[in-house]
Amino acid sequence: MSLSSSAPWLKYYGNVPHHLSYPQKTIYQMVKAAAERNPKLPAYEFMGKKTTFAQFMQKIDETAQAFLAMGIKKGDRVTVQVSETYSYDIVIRDVQKGSDDESLPISSY
Repeated sequence: MSLSSSAPWLKYYGNVPHHLSYPQKTIYQMVKAAAERNPKLPAYEFMGKKTTFAQFMQKIDETAQAFLAMGIKKGDRVTVQVSETYSYDIVIRDVQKGSDDESLPISSY
């Protein structure tokens, strides 16, 4: 069976590549690298308030310290329930920061 018959939507892609190459890094590693390159650039905007990459990394590190203070350590399994706002991004990047698993499963409902 050809790729086009198993994925019929590809015929509508036009010049868009059917496959993308992704770096072998976690999202946390990519955010950290972006913060090191461009600390003053906005990482995200939420409800009209811009947060720079430096501020984003600071929030991630503060969340990591809170997890440590609660006794959560590297290798522990963590369940997070938070709405998909900037808080979600901070917590998920922090969990990835402490994870050895590059394919950290994230489920969003």
